Amino acid sequence: MKNQRISISEASRLTGKTRETVSRAARDLPSHPGPRNATLYDSTMLLARLYVGEDGELTYGEAMRKLAIARRELIEQDMRLKTVEHISVEQHNFELLDWLQTFRSILDRMEGRVINDRLVVAIGDELREAMISQRPVKDQDKWRRWFLRQDLEHLADWVPWYEKKIVESEWAQQERAARTRLHDAWERNSAERSRESLEALKAAQAELQKLEDASPYKDIEW
Repeated sequence: MKNQRISISEASRLTGKTRETVSRAARDLPSHPGPRNATLYDSTMLLARLYVGEDGELTYGEAMRKLAIARRELIEQDMRLKTVEHISVEQHNFELLDWLQTFRSILDRMEGRVINDRLVVAIGDELREAMISQRPVKDQDKWRRWFLRQDLEHLADWVPWYEKKIVESEWAQQERAARTRLHDAWERNSAERSRESLEALKAAQAELQKLEDASPYKDIEW
């Protein structure tokens, strides 16, 4: 397979190196005439010269680039080691099995109890303490603070949802009461057919309409 040939400009664009740097690397390499009076070089030989050098060793620029990458990777790894506790696969499997056994024992003790939000929270708290107790004593407070931050972030998401549900519940109670009053006013007006009963029916209708206009579900497309 014939190697592709590239010009100084193309090599500069591909590698991000200046034309001067590419020209120095291309010195003494076999060249070939190209379209529009361009001088072309074997791409494999030119790129090798740019990154490796004539003696087979890395060029200074490429060596510095690799050093910068290595330093960045080392820093990132150091940050991960400082922020995340790394354990062996065996230790992970042991702790996972212990955690599952703890979870099963908690469920056994909860047998016969009604599952509600309070019970779920209690189970979660007990499991959390079991997980924390497996950590070294010096790290347990750190883990408790981490769980606390997670709880705060969780609440930040849930508080608006709970507020919305409270508004919906209050509106639903008022709406049911208003419908009951409208029904009673209709029955009364059907029986009496008086001016007073008609005004009561109109008032009940206006009350229900006001609630419907303020419905938290009014923007939902059914």
